[in-house]
Amino acid sequence: MNNLKNWHPLYQEIAHLIGAAATLKLQAEFGGTQLTFPKRLLDKTAEAALIYQESQAGQTLPALARQHDYSEKSIRRILAKYKA
Repeated sequence: MNNLKNWHPLYQEIAHLIGAAATLKLQAEFGGTQLTFPKRLLDKTAEAALIYQESQAGQTLPALARQHDYSEKSIRRILAKYKA
């Protein structure tokens, strides 16, 4: 059980990222469950608030787009909805 080479390749990859002990905890809790991780860590409302704060602090649209992995058009749309 402790020899990572005998583990399923997915668990090996996870273990390399977060360590064997944390991987064992994940497997014990979620083994057999199909998980999908959202691309974005932040909740949409929280991210919109952050983008708004950063724009008010002087960040440019191109900088916000790069930082948050959105297009400039999407940043404009987020800011317009946030202000509304």
